[in-house]
Amino acid sequence: MNLIMSGLTRIKHHFTKLAAAIDHFPHTGVSGANVRVGVPKRTYHKPDYFTHQDIHEHEATIHLLFGDLNNNLAVLPRPVSQENANRIVKLYESFTPTIVHSFDGIAAKAPAFMAISAAVKMSQDLTNSANQCAPVAGQIMSLTPVSIRLIFGTLVPDASYLEANGTHGRSASVATTTASTMKIIMDDLSKIGNHFTKVASDVNKFPQTGAKGASDIHADEVAIHTLFIDVNNNLGLLSKPVSVANVKKVVATYNSFTPNILDYLNGITTKASGFKALGSVETNTMSTDLLSSAAVCRAFATTVLSITPPTMTDAVNTMFDETEDPMKLSFAIVVSCISVASAATLATTTASTMKLIMDDLSKIGSHFTKITTDVNKFPETGAKGASVRLWLHPLRYHITNRLTVQDIHADEVAIHTLFLDANNNLGLLPKPVSVENVKKVVSTYNSFTPNILDYLNGITAKASDFKSLGSAETTTMSNDLALSGDACKAFATTVLSITPVSH
Repeated sequence: MNLIMSGLTRIKHHFTKLAAAIDHFPHTGVSGANVRVGVPKRTYHKPDYFTHQDIHEHEATIHLLFGDLNNNLAVLPRPVSQENANRIVKLYESFTPTIVHSFDGIAAKAPAFMAISAAVKMSQDLTNSANQCAPVAGQIMSLTPVSIRLIFGTLVPDASYLEANGTHGRSASVATTTASTMKIIMDDLSKIGNHFTKVASDVNKFPQTGAKGASDIHADEVAIHTLFIDVNNNLGLLSKPVSVANVKKVVATYNSFTPNILDYLNGITTKASGFKALGSVETNTMSTDLLSSAAVCRAFATTVLSITPPTMTDAVNTMFDETEDPMKLSFAIVVSCISVASAATLATTTASTMKLIMDDLSKIGSHFTKITTDVNKFPETGAKGASVRLWLHPLRYHITNRLTVQDIHADEVAIHTLFLDANNNLGLLPKPVSVENVKKVVSTYNSFTPNILDYLNGITAKASDFKSLGSAETTTMSNDLALSGDACKAFATTVLSITPVSH
């Protein structure tokens, strides 16, 4: 209980700071509008960037604190006394107006965030908060009498505040009955279907629509991503066991828009060169969008299967197989769009494609060697590291380690990009791929797997050191690992798909 109450107090503190930072961004009312007119753009933007960084820092901290709170609530012995339940609810309720104020402020000022290209980061921050806040609300509700559960009805932050033109938002409802939960789920699935219809249409209209068209596709992706998070959270709130009728509703609705998913994917594949022509900023945004969607699609598949009665398991598995499974679809998006995300050369022969693949695998091996070294250097090792801590000024020590983390981050980004390039080129190899070429790929990958394991073990062993640098670095590391994990799994899936059965 002490950890829970302390965590809630810290979250309250950061929401208060967050609300104040949002209030000061960029300027308010007529005065703010006048400043836009009278001050040079670079001067106007500079202080706003600092304010935005403050907002991001508070968001990242809140996200981590909600994660800790969720874990501590999960291990709180049941049944929880009425006194402790009331203490938790009372403290949470004390800062819910600040939560609402914060996210309403982001909604109102979304155009200002977009003006300094901060909208994507803000959307990711809000998504992270939603991922952690919804389970916390659900856990607290499970501790409390029905009479006080309704306070959570408007308290879950939602990344759709920056959806589409970035000027509106909503609060995800936490339902207290199976019927109301199902209504929210079905409404969100209906919206997902509509967005897939729209994104397929937007992709079909591209490249004639230019940068505006790419922006519309980005907005569609953000909306789909956010809605899938809501669906996953609410599926988790359904009373168990879930009825066959309700599972069938979810499955049937998903099936209804899978043709548009496939149209969208095929469109991205066909028009990849058109996206690439827009430049690196737009293409990197699209790559990030698609990778982010991979996680929620996989979560949706996992959640649906977890609530499916045994009598329906085969049918539901078949559904995901027939639609290529949300995870595989997400990977297919990345693979089909990789020419968008990097300057990969499209080879026209098996020999030239294999050369690109082997060159990229060689680079991946070199980066894993480097990243292992960088992790080993962080923060310092053994007795020497302990000695350095004694005489080195704390600020200097902190800055040195931040630079090391930047090296690790750069390694991660390079590995992620190279895996995507290798994966894309594997997909371009004429089929069937020869046993000799498959062996080359597998042998090269095997050559650097010891460094992969050393790197991962090093990250695990030094987790507390990374955490000591602050929330921004730990969030970056977490995101890097997730993205690299997705790219690496996609690589494994592709290699297996070209491997002869006899091998």
